[in-house]
Amino acid sequence: MVDRVAAVVGDSIILLTQIEEQIFRLQASGVTIPEEPSALVRLRRELVETLVNQQLVLQAALRDTTISVPEDRVEQVLEQTLAQQLESFGSEEALQRALTLQGQTNSQYRASLADEIRRELLQERYLETQRRQARVIPVEESEMRAFYESQRTQLQERPATLTFRQILLSPSPSDSARAVARQEAERILGLLAEGQEFEALASRLSQDPGSRQEGGDLGWFRRGVMVPEFEDTAFNLREQEVSGVVETDFGAHIIRVDRIRGGERRARHILIAAEVSPTDVAAVESLAADLAQRARGGESFRALVEEYHNDASPDSLAIRADRLSELPPGYAASLEGAEPGAVVGPIQFGSGPATTVAVIQVLEVRDEGEFTFEDLQEQIRQQIREQKFQERVIEGLRERSFVEVRI
Repeated sequence: MVDRVAAVVGDSIILLTQIEEQIFRLQASGVTIPEEPSALVRLRRELVETLVNQQLVLQAALRDTTISVPEDRVEQVLEQTLAQQLESFGSEEALQRALTLQGQTNSQYRASLADEIRRELLQERYLETQRRQARVIPVEESEMRAFYESQRTQLQERPATLTFRQILLSPSPSDSARAVARQEAERILGLLAEGQEFEALASRLSQDPGSRQEGGDLGWFRRGVMVPEFEDTAFNLREQEVSGVVETDFGAHIIRVDRIRGGERRARHILIAAEVSPTDVAAVESLAADLAQRARGGESFRALVEEYHNDASPDSLAIRADRLSELPPGYAASLEGAEPGAVVGPIQFGSGPATTVAVIQVLEVRDEGEFTFEDLQEQIRQQIREQKFQERVIEGLRERSFVEVRI
């Protein structure tokens, strides 16, 4: 193929070979590519518009210095994508033949695919930053119903489902255990004051398994990621400043902010967890049994959820009946055959500090059948809202950029 410029976007170009690569990847993912010439022309025009929009978002992402993509994430997505494509082609030989027809080697294709994934991840992160700043876009019910009707014939049959509300309880350390954790954190603060290295103390003493091996490094984060007590301290520290003892549900923390970049912080911490005793576990088991009895006696389950449920987990769930076994141990056996309104439990899973006890109320049991508008209303609302959001972002970027399509 003689290559040529298919579009110009700002100071970048999109080549005809890039469009052909997109067609190849669609084919690799299982999409049937039309053979009729006019249909193929339409597909190429759709793809060039998609590439133009992606390039606009990519250029905006590259201008935003707060946005970056870790290479290990690129590698993870790359391996997943290659595995899916290999499955689609059926064998390595078939994939290799297709690459040969495209004039690419395995290493060239892998590098090209990695570049595309890196660009896609940058675009996703840019859109996420814009999404957090955007106002909620209204969606009319008439729009949702029109979308539902347009897709209705393509919908699969709704599987049998069970919907329930739950109270999840976990043991909390006692005040004395929290005091012991704080005392140990105060001791470590003393070691830091004597000049010992933060990273070395974190590697040796921190009880956070996710960051301990990295010297307590938590990486970059914005507000809304950490628990409030941790965030309030981290976002009020200067670079290289070390906090006092900060107490959260996880235990006692010592925080050091390493770098500040706009609305982001890169920090390390040392965590001393407050220990959960067998007495704390027994208290949760007793409370769960009491709540189940109160619910069966007629108390409002919703009110009990609002008062006692662990906010870190969803308080209601709709799940396919054939996937009950994917829930924590004990759920499937307890929910099998349960009628709407039934109170189930307590169900206990995990052990020691990781113990969780659940009390459940069955809300609805539905047989399989056609999806109704009401079933999909919120999903449709979010889909239309996301589509409108992306259209607004692209429209704004196009207004500020030079775009010329040449095919």
